[in-house]
Amino acid sequence: MASDRQDSEQIAIVAITKEAIELALRLADILKNATVYIFQKNYNALKGYSAAVRPFDNISSVFPEIWNRHNVIICIMATGIVVRTVASLIRNKKSDPAVLVIDEQGRFVISLLSGHYGGANAWAQRMAELLGATPVITTSSDVKGKIALDLLARDNGLVIVEHPDDPSISLAATMRRLLDDEPMWIFDPESRIVSQLTKDYPSLTSVPESSLLRKVNTYGIWVSERLPPEDLRCLRFHPKNLIVGIGCNRGTSADEIVSLIKKVLQQEGLFIGSIQALVSVEIKQDEAGLKEASERLGVPLFFVSIKSLDTVSVLNPSEIVKKHIGVKGVCEAAPIALNPSAQLIVPKTKSANATAAIARVPFQLSA
Repeated sequence: MASDRQDSEQIAIVAITKEAIELALRLADILKNATVYIFQKNYNALKGYSAAVRPFDNISSVFPEIWNRHNVIICIMATGIVVRTVASLIRNKKSDPAVLVIDEQGRFVISLLSGHYGGANAWAQRMAELLGATPVITTSSDVKGKIALDLLARDNGLVIVEHPDDPSISLAATMRRLLDDEPMWIFDPESRIVSQLTKDYPSLTSVPESSLLRKVNTYGIWVSERLPPEDLRCLRFHPKNLIVGIGCNRGTSADEIVSLIKKVLQQEGLFIGSIQALVSVEIKQDEAGLKEASERLGVPLFFVSIKSLDTVSVLNPSEIVKKHIGVKGVCEAAPIALNPSAQLIVPKTKSANATAAIARVPFQLSA
């Protein structure tokens, strides 16, 4: 589903003709959580129907209204009408809803937009089964029965990073190479996705980092919280597996905290989007700078107790911290106190009023 909507599927069914409305109402009865949108004149004639039904005056106004409200939009009308109407609303596959088109006879279900990330392909299959219809799915990976990179990334909590200036290093270009069986490499030291990919794409070869230190002429896939060497031509997949511990003086600004975090990440070659959380000690809960820093970085902020910090050994103890709050350190201990499986990979680094340390949460295969 679209990533910026709530987790539960919010379904809209848009119908124009009377026959299409009958099909829409039938689907709404089956799906339960769908809202049906129909012309005002038909709405006035509809009586005694229990499902959620909303009227609209014209087709050009209803789509902008529902675009950011629903995860799935089922259009029972001609494909051309839908294409012309939604064209100006399309942003990207991570935020656009799944859009399906069904003919008013219910014979074909077309996955039109957001087939993978938005789930339109899966919904097309489901609607086709409900109606006894034929699903129309055109994405190459689905046609060939192979896994898609964007779905694999989504399901494994990986952030995809394309090259901003090189279209040959994009999700679409990488998928084309895989589907065309071009030789490619993958660096995936924790084996997050490599086994799933090499099963479907035998031309993809798993390589150690040492082989990437020399000149590599082929394209590849990089899976790590670390940044790849600049000259590598690779699509990047970054896990969100870093916890940043923060200690700070009273009144420390968000500017200083964020600058310190960015400095440490840059020095260590770590991707900023791999941060999953910031954490500090509970007595800092009222620090505005910490709260603003978490908002700027787009990650949650947690606080741990002094008691829990006292159970964690630190590499760089501070007598000053010990004197003021009773423990030998905050930034190195806080990530471990928050998640005992985390491992400290970057020890304490200081700025004028803050300290930062980074721990990494190891990957574990789900049972």
